[in-house]
Amino acid sequence: MPSVVPRWTSPFRTTCYGDETVRQLLLQERIIGQHHVFHGGLRLVKEVASLALPRHPAPGTRVLNVGGGFGGFAFHLADTEPNVSVAVCDPNEAVASEARLRLSQHFPHLSRRVSIQCSGVDELEEPPGSWDAIVCFELNSFHMSGGGGSRRTLLMDKFKRWLSPGGKLVLVDYCWSCRVLERLQEAALADGGGGSAAMSRDDYATCLKAVFSHVWVDDRTDSHLGHIRDDLGRLKHFLPGSRREERLKADCVAQWRNLEKLLSDETLTWILACATSPSARN
Repeated sequence: MPSVVPRWTSPFRTTCYGDETVRQLLLQERIIGQHHVFHGGLRLVKEVASLALPRHPAPGTRVLNVGGGFGGFAFHLADTEPNVSVAVCDPNEAVASEARLRLSQHFPHLSRRVSIQCSGVDELEEPPGSWDAIVCFELNSFHMSGGGGSRRTLLMDKFKRWLSPGGKLVLVDYCWSCRVLERLQEAALADGGGGSAAMSRDDYATCLKAVFSHVWVDDRTDSHLGHIRDDLGRLKHFLPGSRREERLKADCVAQWRNLEKLLSDETLTWILACATSPSARN
């Protein structure tokens, strides 16, 4: 289990907390697929897993999953790869509690190889070489939302230090366009926050290349848009069983349509990135 240091607070932290978040994610999961709350579902999970690990992981392989949600990635990986252990951290206590409940109820056979805790990435401190792979879902969106570029660099240095030689860092994330990013930076500086840590696709590539080797950052906006539109189609036919579900469905439709618009007009892009920790001889 990762160790935790005191929380770094930021006026730009955007993660939602509370039971309402869990209810909305539960509805989202019913549309996307069991235990998965990210558009792309199991297909995305399988692709990320194939990038993070070799085809036949060695016994004792360790993976850190930052922003693990309900545990869909961790459960799939540990269930299909008996040599792999996964530690999940998520900054939302209600979401982490739901993941723990699922682990105990649906995946008790994985309890020795999957651990779940509520923490943000800022709070973690790990010994060097603790992990063979680190997988981050929406790092830029939820886990790195303040402190400017210096904080971003420190975080990537952390990841490099935590990875074993040759270990993989895989990120799935939304990025801002350059024109929007300029406004975010100006607003953050005006508010005394030292600049926004939000990134464009090019920022991601530059940041990773400064620390890691064999870096690639792939724009997957078109395929992600397709997944969102497919999920909107399924959501349209979802029949709410209560007024609360009606409200949650309406909120979900509004959120996904807004996301579709932001991606369509190139305000946002969606990326899949992979980087390798330098080997010991480097």
